[in-house]
Formats: sequence, C-alpha cells, structure tokens
Amino acid sequence: EEHLRKMIRGKLVFQGVLLVVVHIWIFFVLPDISGKAFVDNHTAQLWYFCKCVYFGLSSLQIAAGYPTRVLGNFLTKEPSLVNAILFIVTMSIPFTLELRELLDWACTDTVLSMMLWFKVQDVFASVFVIKSFRESEKASPRKLGDLTSRLVKYLVGGLGVAAIIALLWAPLVLMSLVNSSNMANVPTAVTIDLSVGGFEPLFKFTTESSFSRQLDEADFAKLRSDVAGTDPVALSFFQKYKPSDITRVHVPGESGSVWGISPPARRLLKQQLLDYSEFLAVRWSWSILRSPQTGLVAETVASVRAFQNSTEIRAGIENCLLDPENYVVPLPGLIPSLIHAPSNGEAKPLIALNGSRLLNVNLSLSQTTNATSTTSKLGEWWTLNQSSTPLLPGGNATDIEIFIFSDQVASPEFSVFANQGIIGLYLSLVLVVGQFLRLLFKNISHNIMFDDIPNPDAIYELCKNIFLVRESGLHSLEERLVGQLFLIYRTPQKMVELTRATPVIYKVKQD
Repeated sequence: EEHLRKMIRGKLVFQGVLLVVVHIWIFFVLPDISGKAFVDNHTAQLWYFCKCVYFGLSSLQIAAGYPTRVLGNFLTKEPSLVNAILFIVTMSIPFTLELRELLDWACTDTVLSMMLWFKVQDVFASVFVIKSFRESEKASPRKLGDLTSRLVKYLVGGLGVAAIIALLWAPLVLMSLVNSSNMANVPTAVTIDLSVGGFEPLFKFTTESSFSRQLDEADFAKLRSDVAGTDPVALSFFQKYKPSDITRVHVPGESGSVWGISPPARRLLKQQLLDYSEFLAVRWSWSILRSPQTGLVAETVASVRAFQNSTEIRAGIENCLLDPENYVVPLPGLIPSLIHAPSNGEAKPLIALNGSRLLNVNLSLSQTTNATSTTSKLGEWWTLNQSSTPLLPGGNATDIEIFIFSDQVASPEFSVFANQGIIGLYLSLVLVVGQFLRLLFKNISHNIMFDDIPNPDAIYELCKNIFLVRESGLHSLEERLVGQLFLIYRTPQKMVELTRATPVIYKVKQD
C-alpha cells in the first residue's frame, strides 16, 4: 500500500520491521529449527544475499522518493503494436485486470466510485489498443481501393482454417494416442475362496506371481481355437486382447490354511446341512488384486458364483464331515475357467463365452493325527481336485486352472483423456472453444462505433488528462473531465466529430 499511495515514511517503517524480522529468522530461528548453523547453510546464505540486494534497492528508492506522476500501466506509456499485444496478453490473465484495478482504486485518492473507475480504465484500454494499431498502420499506408495482400489472406485465413480443422480432429487424435499407449493391467495376486453359508471357508488360497504367468503366442492361439472356434462373437472378443493381457493362474489343490472352525460352529453346520428346508448356499468367490498406475483403475475387482440348496452337495459335505477318508463331494460346473477383469466394477465369469468351460472339481476333507494317537487330530483342511480336461497343456492336471482376461488401461499421461471419453472431449474442448469463437464474432457490428475509430487521439489525450489531474489532486476537474468523456460516448455525433480521420474545418458564415 505504501507503494501505491507513495508513502515514503510507511515504506521506511515497513523496511525497518522487515529488516529486524529477517535477521532474527535467519540467525536464530532457522538454525534452531534445521539444526544447521548459518555459516553451513548455503541455501540460507543465498536467500540472505538476495534479501540484502532487495534492502539495498529499497534504500535507494526511499532516498530518491517516489515519482510524482505515474500515469497508467508501464505498457501503455508509448502506443505501439508490441506494447498493445503485450497489454492484451497481460490483461487476459485471469484476475490480473480485476486485482490491479481494485488495488489502484482502493489506494488512490479519487472522486470516482468503483464502477466508474472500471469504466474509465476500460475506455482507456480500448483507446490505447486502437491508437497502437493506428500507429502501426501509418508505417505501411494503404491507398483507397488497394486489395488485401494475398500473403496476409493466406497466412491468417490458412492458419485459422488449419486451427479449426485441428480442433475438430483433436479429440480423435487424442483418443487414438490413448488407445495406442494403453498398458497391461495384469493381476499381482488372486485370492479364491470356497464357503458354505456364513461359516468358516472350506478352501482358501492366495496365488502370487509364482503361480501365474502371461500367455505366449502359441498358448494364446490354442486357447482362442479351443474356446472361440468359429464363433464370430467369441473371435471378436479375443481380438481385444493381447497374449500378455491373459494370465494363466494355477491354484494348488490343497487349501492354503487349516480349516479353523470351532466345535459349536461345526455342530451347527451339520444341523443346517441335514435341514433341507433351511437356505444354504455353496459359494465360490474370487478377488483379483492389481497395481494400478492411476486412480481411475480399481485396485481390486471381485465376484462370486453360488449353488443354492443343492441336495447332493449338502449330503456330500455331511458325509465328508462324518467319514472324510471315504467320501468325495463332486462340484460340477461350479468354477468358471475364464474370468473378465475390467478396470472397474465386477470381475464376472465369461459364461457366455466359454459355455461348457465350467470346471468340475472334487472336494474332500484331509486330516492329520498325532503319531502316537489315532483319535487326537492336529488339523484338517479341504482339498479341491480338478476333474475336467485342462484347456492348455502343462502344469498339474488336478490343479485348478483359471484364465483371467485383464482389460488394458490408459497410461498415466493420458488417464485424464481416457476418463473423459470421446464424447466428453468433444463437449469440453470442441463445443467450449467453438462457443468462445462464436462469441468473438457474434454481434461485432454493434461495436463498430467504438472499435473502428479512425483517429483516437482526442479521447486518448482526454484519458491522459484525467490521470494527470487526479495525480495533481484536482478532483473537481477530474469529475468534470470524466463527465465529458462519458458524454462523448453517449453522443454518437460528438464521437464522430472528435474521431474523424481529418480535422473538422468550421467556416465562418458571411453576412
């Protein structure tokens, strides 16, 4: 404020307080916080050097004093094409114009209200730009009837057409770049779970990278041939994936944890298995963990497949609990061998794609007993063995084999565009820019009176005079000059007379 109001005493007080605060901070507070002395802190030394230069320049300004006449922005001192372009660009920065004018109005002695101040400044800005263009036109005068240069037409018009065409094609090009830069989003871990009702899971296993691998070209071709065959829908589905997008997961037949059900829960499970009127479901669930590069991709996708109130399965599990060595529970078509893992949402099984490719497995209960006692059980766990023919050779034929189709995701550089989609890009880019261009050229005929002034010198000098009398403290004269400026803009005849390309010659009438 002391700069805007030219208060030398205020600046002196401010610089004195700042000098004390800086030295207390740099020599006492900062070493205590950082634990490093000033002589060992090179960053602090550089900052202190810059502050010393600032204090030196401020002392010179205090000694010399502020200028008594400051008329307008430094870019508006001399009308020229370069200054006009720089002024337009500077004023186009968001909040630059508003912040500067509000500070000037608040810290300057004037009779104008805030809105009148903004109107005067807007008049001066427009007149300055017009005068700058008129001065540039004097350097290359054009005769009446001269055609516009073809070089100018082709340069300006050609660049404009090219820019509009590029704008229309930009969303398509961006989406093409997004699709070409997609990355694989393969699983890092897969957890499968077999449970009955709400009881402790019978079978649970989490596979890491050692139990999974991406397909190669040969395995991908065989899988596509066996699953898709000649079905055009299935073949089109496979065309969306590369071999590296499909993960072959082997799940060992034995559960990764001991069945830790409590004796009361075990008795309740037996009761519900025998009570066929009770609702009881056998659920096979899976959870796929990835390492997403962006927040637009879910870290985990999961799903579940269930058999409800199956008499054979309920009876088989009950028999396994009674005599685990002699009973095996067949689970036909419970486990899907092909699973789709999208970037977000549910990892659904590809039932429509694989059809009969639902795995048949056999469930059994294994137990281990104390070596010295046949009745003291140390633990029990469930085992799942695949009875279906594997889709691909290799690995243990009895292990459960699952193929996960992972959708590719956009790279972090293009994740914003991928989230918008082609429709979103057109709405946010093409329509917004197109509407902005339409506003530039819409109703421009209404501004002919103000934008096509042949000679803005009279209005330009009037604005300068308003600034001058304001700086001189002649506020009554300032108000009269502002009233005269507004009268000119309200009276078309006065505007025409003052802005003619050639001065008006008044003739004295002879009697």
